[in-house]
Amino acid sequence: MPPKFDPTAISYVYVRVTGGVVGAASALAPKLGPLGLSPKKIGDDLAKATKKDWAGLRVTCRLVVQNRQAQVEVVPSAGGPGLPPP
Repeated sequence: MPPKFDPTAISYVYVRVTGGVVGAASALAPKLGPLGLSPKKIGDDLAKATKKDWAGLRVTCRLVVQNRQAQVEVVPSAGGPGLPPP
């Protein structure tokens, strides 16, 4: 029998996506399925979070999952919009 679901446990999932593009749900399913999350919904959330500043760039995102709710955080990288032009 599997262990009981702990609603206070926090899980971190790192994914690399193209900014502003809804990725394939089949690529997210192996990471998100065991946590009880919908890959299609998370794909839409990732696209919405990366649409403005990261459109067209490959960016690493961190999903903070607690109680089957995910929050998307974009992990800053060296090639991001935070750098001034040379």
